[in-house]
Amino acid sequence: MPLRDVSLRLVQADRTWDLAVADAGMAENNQLGWVTWTFEVPVGAIPGPAKLVPEHGEGVRVEIG
Repeated sequence: MPLRDVSLRLVQADRTWDLAVADAGMAENNQLGWVTWTFEVPVGAIPGPAKLVPEHGEGVRVEIG
């Protein structure tokens, strides 16, 4: 059973935003465990380094331009 309602957050300095929630893919489409989110960068985010952090798994550093 794939994960459901997996959240994605943006962390920048001392601020955190909830960006999106999505369900993980299924084995039938060869996407078991993969999650794809669609989101907009929050208005309060400033240009510079940040981190995208999924509910399950490791975060990744990003640069907001």
